Amino acid sequence: MQSKKLRDRLRRTWLLVLLISFLIIFLNLDNKISSEMFNTNTENINNLKKYKDNLPIAISQSSPYEYSGVGSHQNVTEFGQGFFQNNEINATQNGNASIIVPYNWEANEILSNVTNIYEYDKLWMNETFDISDLKSWTNFSTGNYENYSYGWYNDPIGANSSVYMKLNGSGASWKDNNAYVNYSFYLDRENIPYTNWEINFNFRFITQQTNDWLLKMDAGSKVQIKIKVGNIERDFNLGKPSAYSNNTWYNDTIIPFTSELYNFDLPNKLSILFGLVCRGNIDLVTSGSLTTYFDNITLKIPNLPKPSQINLSITDNTNGDIKKVIDLSGYGKGKISFNNSWIGTIGGTSHEFSFSSNSSGKVYVNTDFFVNATSFSFTTTELAIKGSEFTVENGTVVIWTIYYPISIPGTYSTNYYFNVSKPSNWNVTHVYDPYGNDKISQVSETAGVGNTTLVIPNDITVNGRWKIVAESPNYVLNATIWKWATPIWEKNTSFEISNIIKINATIDNSLIPDLTQTNASLLIYYPNGTLWSQATQELWVDSSGNVEFSNFTLGANNATAGKYTVNVRWNDKNVTQVGLFVLNFDVIHHTALNRANDQGDFVTPIYTGDVVLIKVNYTDIDTGIGIIGANVNYTIDNETIITGDMIYFGGGIYVAEIDSSGLKNGIYNVSVSANKTYYKTQYKEKLIQLEIVEITSLTSPQIGGVNAPWGSNVSIEVNYTDYFDQGIPNASIDCDWALSSFTVQPGIPGQYEIILNTTIPQFGTYLLEINASKDGYENQKLFISINIRNIYTNLTFIQPDPVDFLSNISIQVEYGDIDNKILIPDADITISSQPDSQYWNSNDFLSEEISVGTYNLTFNSSLFGSGGTFRIYVTASETNFANATALINIFIGDISTYIDDIFINGQNKTDIRSITIPINSTVNITVNYIESVTKSNIVNATVEILGGSFSDNFTELPNEYKISIDTRDLGMGVKILTILAKRSGYTLASSDITIIVRSINTTIDTEAGGNLIQINLGDPYTLKIVLKNEDFGGYINASVAYSWEFGHDELKDLDNNGVYEVNFTNIPEGNFIIIITAFAGYDYNFEPFEITLIVTSPEAKPGTDWSWLVYILVGGIVGLVSVFTLYQTHYKYPPMVRKIRKLRKKVRKNKKTKPILIEGRESIIKNEFQKKIGAAEIEPKQVGEVILINKMKIPKGEDNQEIKKGE
Repeated sequence: MQSKKLRDRLRRTWLLVLLISFLIIFLNLDNKISSEMFNTNTENINNLKKYKDNLPIAISQSSPYEYSGVGSHQNVTEFGQGFFQNNEINATQNGNASIIVPYNWEANEILSNVTNIYEYDKLWMNETFDISDLKSWTNFSTGNYENYSYGWYNDPIGANSSVYMKLNGSGASWKDNNAYVNYSFYLDRENIPYTNWEINFNFRFITQQTNDWLLKMDAGSKVQIKIKVGNIERDFNLGKPSAYSNNTWYNDTIIPFTSELYNFDLPNKLSILFGLVCRGNIDLVTSGSLTTYFDNITLKIPNLPKPSQINLSITDNTNGDIKKVIDLSGYGKGKISFNNSWIGTIGGTSHEFSFSSNSSGKVYVNTDFFVNATSFSFTTTELAIKGSEFTVENGTVVIWTIYYPISIPGTYSTNYYFNVSKPSNWNVTHVYDPYGNDKISQVSETAGVGNTTLVIPNDITVNGRWKIVAESPNYVLNATIWKWATPIWEKNTSFEISNIIKINATIDNSLIPDLTQTNASLLIYYPNGTLWSQATQELWVDSSGNVEFSNFTLGANNATAGKYTVNVRWNDKNVTQVGLFVLNFDVIHHTALNRANDQGDFVTPIYTGDVVLIKVNYTDIDTGIGIIGANVNYTIDNETIITGDMIYFGGGIYVAEIDSSGLKNGIYNVSVSANKTYYKTQYKEKLIQLEIVEITSLTSPQIGGVNAPWGSNVSIEVNYTDYFDQGIPNASIDCDWALSSFTVQPGIPGQYEIILNTTIPQFGTYLLEINASKDGYENQKLFISINIRNIYTNLTFIQPDPVDFLSNISIQVEYGDIDNKILIPDADITISSQPDSQYWNSNDFLSEEISVGTYNLTFNSSLFGSGGTFRIYVTASETNFANATALINIFIGDISTYIDDIFINGQNKTDIRSITIPINSTVNITVNYIESVTKSNIVNATVEILGGSFSDNFTELPNEYKISIDTRDLGMGVKILTILAKRSGYTLASSDITIIVRSINTTIDTEAGGNLIQINLGDPYTLKIVLKNEDFGGYINASVAYSWEFGHDELKDLDNNGVYEVNFTNIPEGNFIIIITAFAGYDYNFEPFEITLIVTSPEAKPGTDWSWLVYILVGGIVGLVSVFTLYQTHYKYPPMVRKIRKLRKKVRKNKKTKPILIEGRESIIKNEFQKKIGAAEIEPKQVGEVILINKMKIPKGEDNQEIKKGE
């Protein structure tokens, strides 16, 4: 029951605000409390302030008969162990393992096992033989030792250096003999079960003097790889040598296999043998040799290393600690430990640990993290406020109730338990789990007095909110109230305003050794249960436990009437021990009884049949405030006695209704009595007199209001009647109309007509007050609303005809009086473009009244700035008349236009509107924007050009518009641009032009000119190439390259003079084609340039110089090739076809073209026929380029396929 009361009180949060206000007032007690109330000890208050500054924050809220609230919290410590597993962490890429620390938890110790340390893709062999290093290699053969050799082959061009073994014929037979080269090393690793080993290598055969070696190595001969692990050896055969070609590299991979298939067991010595098994007819080979080359040999074995072998480390990313993983026995596992702080934030915090190693392969690991963590928190109230709930009543022990929500993190549930701190004199009586089960019996060892920590073990902890209840002693023994009765203090419990009161109390000092460091509180509650904050005190307790609170005076403004409840409370410095004593006293107030202020005079007139309301004021004269809830009754005496009760109306006013029906005219006396507990009783004789008189009424049929135009008279009818609805004649009728501009005319008895003149007041609504009176009758008044408005009007017009831009417009309007149905003269006419917007300037239009109320408006269409449909608002106004506005539509047409005189780069392109121009040049365009009527150029127009993403504006010059365009802004290709010209009042004109932007024309040539070069065998040659800009001239900065059958490379501009060079040495004898290519960006067009290089061997002995014959032959061949080429590409086509082909080629290269004159069809046929008859039928011999090409070696492409002519 006590806990339920406490929860109800804690939910009343307004008490919290009240208590905080009390603390603020108390800490400023010397400034806030009236000297009328207290005679305080200033030194004691100041000492108490110092004490209060050191108190813990605690929330205290109570009822008058209890002391309850929130004291200091108790500390809660949670303990738990978490487990986190992380698999397949990529240590090569600094992969992370992680743990999660929940919010408000702190991990402080981590133990980790690192398992399944796998190393993949490490190259245990990576033999490229780029250097002469064969220290791990050996060789052997099963016979013919003197005819077998091996070593390192240094490839001249460095691409295929390798290890080789050579079998010499020398008349000896190799049949049934084997030869190998062997690579051996010790592999200190364990094998990853059921993973694949992989060997990859290249090999080739080269035979000398005869190919019988390969052809005869058949019928059992084979290329063989041997793998030997310890004493276990397995062979892998790659086919017979006769299946392979001479001097050709082959790549092969031993099909990946698992070590379990061949019983290979690591760690162990590992040998890889590459060789030949010689069978078949190899014994017939008696000369020459067979050399086998092996290159680019790689071996991959997935394995389990020890952590130290790969320098495996783990980094605590949160704290920056780096530790090496410690080896455990065997391979592929280790351990690590950390001691530090890892904090959990809102939502939980992930802390990551990254791995690293020095392995050249890929390393993956698994981890098991064991994390010890704690959480430090505090107990709360039922409403989750930090602290401990307590409640104590007079003469009872203190009940403490604390709550703590348990949420066991799923990953920290192992060995979880929690502790709760408590004062040593607390006796825990109940421990409720979240399901309401009392677990006190399982925690009794730590629950009793003398223990400072309550332990909740792991075997009973469950998720949810736990509730703990404890008891402690009540420390306040007694309290007494005293009244000052000069010259002594005496005990008393009933007081009046101005009495002086003092309260003393005693605190039990047998339980607290030093009470001087504690304080007691005095709280006094008003009769309505609210706290009397000004009377609140807090004082030090002396060593004997006595507290003497300061005396205070009951004042009119602070002590209401009623029964007061006194609380004497005590708590220790930490608000973990409390006490309470409760007692009561009464306060009586003086009173006064009078007529209510709005009751009026002593005599109150009423009328026959009325119900009159009488009012009295029962007041607390100590406070000047009306008394609520008193017993008040009245008595009426005249011929008979009438009594009744009065009801409370508010503010100390009590009322009663008295029905005058049946009472005669005359005077009636009303006496009143009033009383209430804790207030003085009052009785007033003849407090009110009632006088009964005749009743009247004043009505009008126009009571709802009158609406009339200015200048018209308004007639108001009123009826003045008595209680029996009979008209009262000869009454006085009056009203408050403007300047008394009205008349009153009586009609039948009690009926009156009031006529109002409306020309005096201004427009508006007036509340007319009408008064009626006559001796012996009740005065009456009524109110009628009179609205004087302006005269209603309208505005009509004749719709004007459409006009051209820059023409005059005439409009006729009429301004009419709707109320009187006449036209209104002398009106003010205005025009605006929008309703309620600024009026036009009076100089912009002409307004003329051509007859009474008829007006003609004239203005020019240029006011609208262009053609189109426009709205204007014409408004007519006159004094005392309503404004009238008409919406009139104006229709204006634009002047037609066109674009003419189009010049592009100085050429008249008005008819043919296109031009071809290279990139990086400027296009200058001028145009005229012409008005169709006068054929004149339009100025101040906006002329723009646009197409695709390009747009720009022309600049206006005298008599024309001009723009300059950089072709780089347009880009390459055919660009169709649109020119748009516009100006307000004129139609939009447009014209399309075509600008063809081509690339810059170039040529490639040798510095000396020509593409045929002849040199002697053994002579070096420097090739020099120049690039020519055919459009702009000058040097071109480009990338220049060459290619021929011996490879390709770039030419360099060594002197930065536009000449690109390359040196050729050791060129063999023969004829070669060198192809030159260049690239300088997409703005330039380069065609490949072919050079014929002829290398001849000079005669060893001096003799006849036949070089002239070579030149003649080469010249003849080149001439024949040229003639044949010209015929095939040019002269075999008719002239017209040749012209079309030439035109198409120029268009493709974006060059300028000339018009083609085409003859008639019959003429063309006739001319061609005659040419065919007269032409000599000569078939050119194909001896030129084809013959030369047949003599050359055709280079191979990247796929080792021959490049065919034309590809």
